Amino acid sequence: DEFEVNVLDVHVLLVDGDKACEEIGSPKVLNMIMLGAAVKNDVLPFSVDDIETIMKKTVKPQFHELNSKALRY
Repeated sequence: DEFEVNVLDVHVLLVDGDKACEEIGSPKVLNMIMLGAAVKNDVLPFSVDDIETIMKKTVKPQFHELNSKALRY
């Protein structure tokens, strides 16, 4: 079977998650690294500041600094 794929706009973003987690110091922040990359590349309709505001309301205080570092990686 043949099929045709028409791609109008593709945005590929490569993030070395292992390296980023190693530099930040924890593999547990990979989700925040990827979220930050998506936001900074306009894949999601909100800002890093928006995420930090919500994070401060929902994440334990001892994890704020690490998550902010990952988000802004």
